[in-house]
Amino acid sequence: MDGGILVKQTLGPVGRDETVSEWLTIDWQDCARKRFRSATDQGRAVAVDLEAGDGLAAGDVLWREGTRVIAVRVRPVMVLTAEPASLTEMGLAAYHVGNLHQPCLVEEGRLVVPDDPIMEGLFQQLGIEFVRSPRVLARGFFSSRRAALGHRHD
Repeated sequence: MDGGILVKQTLGPVGRDETVSEWLTIDWQDCARKRFRSATDQGRAVAVDLEAGDGLAAGDVLWREGTRVIAVRVRPVMVLTAEPASLTEMGLAAYHVGNLHQPCLVEEGRLVVPDDPIMEGLFQQLGIEFVRSPRVLARGFFSSRRAALGHRHD
């Protein structure tokens, strides 16, 4: 295990009784990246080359040999969590966030977006209360293994 590793697929989440030997710490944007190179906290080179539509999540095992495990850790990021007062406010806020091409999570009546002056101004303009806080986005702003559906403006 002295050399680097090539990751073509994840091996599932870290098991309850497993101890992680090395961490590959990534930013939330990397959760959706199909290909990239990085290094673990121990300096081991890691090349990620996933299938289209796959992504990484906090706790994904990238490599396992005996009791040695390399897994993913996602860095915390500052986010704005908005709680619209009505379904109409939620729809209006979500429309504007999407129109600005900003990533967003919708969770139980809340919108979670990156901490950004434009998003802060939007929520203020719409009169929607929000809270700024650090958060680990386990899969980035993508709620499933399908990283992004994408669209075009033709």
